[in-house]
Amino acid sequence: MAKPDTATNKPASAIVKKEASPCTTPGTSPGSTTTSTPDAALKGPAKSLPKILPFFPPTTQPWRLNACCTLTKDDSTLDHLGECQDFSIEAVGWGIQNGLSPSAIARYLERWPASRVKHELCQTIKGVYRIKHPILFYAVERNSPEILRMLCRAGADPSQPTQPLGLPVLAYCIFSAEYELCDTTDCLFALLAMGADP
Repeated sequence: MAKPDTATNKPASAIVKKEASPCTTPGTSPGSTTTSTPDAALKGPAKSLPKILPFFPPTTQPWRLNACCTLTKDDSTLDHLGECQDFSIEAVGWGIQNGLSPSAIARYLERWPASRVKHELCQTIKGVYRIKHPILFYAVERNSPEILRMLCRAGADPSQPTQPLGLPVLAYCIFSAEYELCDTTDCLFALLAMGADP
């Protein structure tokens, strides 16, 4: 049972909280009002997140893959792209973004000489608004430390920023945790372990 409020002798369930109403401040005319919410400063940060993120997430453009068939989101598609096309950093990004298994991505990388893969993994993928993301951004977006480690071992640079904004992957990892409400701690540790510049 709810305890009564000592000031009003009403049960706590009967007390209704009033909305903040416009009030006049000293020195203003009765017609001009300002909204006063004295409790707003005590409530802490807002519960909803901003609608616009302070960065652009990495995206792939499927038409850039020049696929000879329909792209389906399964491991066999990446295997097929590896058989019928030359190495494509866009194909790796597409595979990561569409949830293909780490083993399919590893098989794709193993098809070409290590020096070629290392060179290609240091390229960027052009996304929306002409932002170019390094491949590690896709692994962070997926929140996969396993893929991060695999790409770094294959030659991806853990300190390579976006172009032209200059956002490092480590900062993107932290932003992702804050704005996408996911725990990216494992990705953060993986990046630091692989030599990302803090």
